[in-house]
Amino acid sequence: CALPIFGTKAVGEKSDRFAGTDCVLGAMAFWMSNVEVLVGYDKSRWGADPAYRRHIAHLDLLTHLIDHRDSRDGNILSSNDPAHARVFAVDNGLSFSGLKNLVPRFDWSKFHVKGLPAETVERLRTLTLEDLQSTLGTVAQFEVREGMLEPVALTASTHTGRGIRYDRKVLQMGLRDKEIKRVYARAQSILRKVDEGSISTF
Repeated sequence: CALPIFGTKAVGEKSDRFAGTDCVLGAMAFWMSNVEVLVGYDKSRWGADPAYRRHIAHLDLLTHLIDHRDSRDGNILSSNDPAHARVFAVDNGLSFSGLKNLVPRFDWSKFHVKGLPAETVERLRTLTLEDLQSTLGTVAQFEVREGMLEPVALTASTHTGRGIRYDRKVLQMGLRDKEIKRVYARAQSILRKVDEGSISTF
């Protein structure tokens, strides 16, 4: 049993196992093709290509809300097909942490674009702190069954001050309460800028 998340030492060592199980923390990686490194965004294309504008706006909003802290080359990618403007944040391991990996050429933790889709802004307006706490407090949950950790339905966080909670019966993973509150604060900051006019909608 190897859970597909990060944070191991030498996978398989007895000391790495969750007590009472044969399970360890592991990592799973997927390789992408037909993509290229994205450093910043093309402002000319932003104004001329509606699909590109929408995808970049959503990428910028996501990386800002999660406080993306690993914007080195290769972690932000774009499709190299000019007909498909998809963009990707492929390594979010330092998000929410406050830590930063090197000094990037373009810091995606900051919000850069001057506009957002109108429907996205309206969705942000409906988002409450309680919504975030219920959806981000527990994002994965497992139950010990015969020495294995089996995925089960999510329940409320058992410890809002810890990201990983394990009592030898149930394992929960999610954001800490203070991390969730920071996501909410960043969302509210974006909405204030929309209301002030410094961020437009399209």
